[in-house]
Amino acid sequence: MEIKKNPPVLLIMGLNANCKYWDQEFIDELVTNNFYVITFDNRDVGKSTWFGEEPFVMKVLGVLCHLLLMNT
Repeated sequence: MEIKKNPPVLLIMGLNANCKYWDQEFIDELVTNNFYVITFDNRDVGKSTWFGEEPFVMKVLGVLCHLLLMNT
């Protein structure tokens, strides 16, 4: 996996919307200012897989910890 040197910015969309709702000009501005932009679809939204009622808090924390460790 490639390690990014630019500081990461994690954009989390709310209100049951998918990551495509982020304004491209906003993302482009962050990239222009040397940020590494991360977007994703929340669980059961957009192109993500639907998992039903399975608890997922620990899985999300694991992914976030992994991303933070890659950029330290």
